[in-house]
Amino acid sequence: GPPGAALGLWIVWLRRERKKPDETPEPLELPAVGWPWRWLARRTKKPVFLDIGRAIFEATLILFAAYLTHRMLSIGPSDLNKDIADTNPENNIFVSLDWLKDALVYAALGCLAFGAITEAMWQRRPRGYTDHLLPMIAVGMVWLVISYFPHSNMYVLLPTVRAERLWYFPVIGTTLVIGPALIALYQRARRAELRWVARFAWVIPAAFLTFQTARAYGHAMDYRDDLVFWEATKDAVPNSAKAHLNYSVMAGARQMWEVRLGESHMARMLAPDWAMAHIYTGDTLCRMGRPDEAWEHYARGFDLGPNDKSLISLALQCLWDTGKLKEHEGELRELEKKHEKSWLAWLVYDTLLNGDKNRGVSKEYRPRSYNEAAKDDETSTATEENVAESATQSAAESVDDDNNNAKMRDSGTGGGKQ
Repeated sequence: GPPGAALGLWIVWLRRERKKPDETPEPLELPAVGWPWRWLARRTKKPVFLDIGRAIFEATLILFAAYLTHRMLSIGPSDLNKDIADTNPENNIFVSLDWLKDALVYAALGCLAFGAITEAMWQRRPRGYTDHLLPMIAVGMVWLVISYFPHSNMYVLLPTVRAERLWYFPVIGTTLVIGPALIALYQRARRAELRWVARFAWVIPAAFLTFQTARAYGHAMDYRDDLVFWEATKDAVPNSAKAHLNYSVMAGARQMWEVRLGESHMARMLAPDWAMAHIYTGDTLCRMGRPDEAWEHYARGFDLGPNDKSLISLALQCLWDTGKLKEHEGELRELEKKHEKSWLAWLVYDTLLNGDKNRGVSKEYRPRSYNEAAKDDETSTATEENVAESATQSAAESVDDDNNNAKMRDSGTGGGKQ
């Protein structure tokens, strides 16, 4: 990958450096620290012996830099990142903590040894090949991989959709690659034997900037509203269950029920163990007047997320609104027994007992939009006549809360969902 290409570029650059030496090398400076070091310097011609402590000092700096990187990025299981990963162990890729500790120790010793060996092998060379483009491209390739790795989902599965903010740091590496590459292409075109190629060399950077500008404008149009944003997101990452589910909710808020149903099914198939996908699929069917079809999805969601209070309340309220709650009392009682001391058990018990008095789920547990006016500009009130719109708005608010929690969790200040 990029690190291997970077190593290759570095080797090419070193070979070019060796092929173009000056004819007058600078004389070797002898140390002034005693005859043993003078003798070693003459025998080995290695200036490391000018100051033997320099190798140890610089190797220590390398080790310290590696330690700081580890602490700042919180790579590996620690108290700093214990709330970042999904709480479900099956959704995380774990590396043994004992193995990780040993690996860090050996890596530290390796950094120290590598630094010392590098210093010992280094010697003054005549100035030769001074092109800085290849080393810069090599550094950019390594930067891209190392900076993207902590949030790449290859080590720990992060509980959020891929986001542009995660590219801000790695894009420095792509800049170090693209910039020198454009310079090299431009310079080569300027030196071309064909006059028209040299004359129009400026087209290379101009074409790149034009392409970037057009792509940036097109991408900015994805932020026109929530529906367009999540449509672009699910098209960009078609295997993201959360992107499909969020798009389905935004479509439902605009009464696009068939679109919402199709996208909810897609989210459910992509994440078969995600309670929210099943509950929202059932809720879509329920709002479409098909509560009998909704029950199997509700039941699966209840079983997967017995402590997802807002989701359970959303489902129970729709079942009560459509008069189907009592029909499924037997199944609900079985789920209540299966998940004792859970929110599911309490809400089922309370709703079956006090549903007639509370007109469904108790108001203190009911989704917000059942109790207050919807916040969509196109919807004025959440009354009994438009309870379907109100419930959709509740689902949208639930997704918005989930997204905000995921963003907070990314910054280490809150919690979220997969």
